[in-house]
Amino acid sequence: MTANEISIINELLKKSVEDIVTWKMTSPPTILYATTELTIVSCYIAYGINNSSGKLYLFKYRVPEYLGEYDKFFNLEKVGLALINNDQITWQSINDSIPAHNLYEYVSNKYSGIENIFNI
Repeated sequence: MTANEISIINELLKKSVEDIVTWKMTSPPTILYATTELTIVSCYIAYGINNSSGKLYLFKYRVPEYLGEYDKFFNLEKVGLALINNDQITWQSINDSIPAHNLYEYVSNKYSGIENIFNI
């Protein structure tokens, strides 16, 4: 992961905390998982950003990874970001970095609706 990617993700978190960028849970675009072994667990789309480059998605996914010490595959959960324009991924970060996890944790806690589960 480059320093520029880390900077962009940290700026997204900052603008999310300031409510400049907001997020909404959405169905993942097919391009994120078609013909791959990825299973998208949850997906959010960003609002309040310049959409001229496409739509920005934040997602948690499961992917099988081989662990040699056990000689088997395990599904590991990771976090990714993707910029999608005209049904094509123009940029993505699936490096499962700490900044991406921080952003995902903030977004999922704020926009999951968990605080409303007891309001009837």
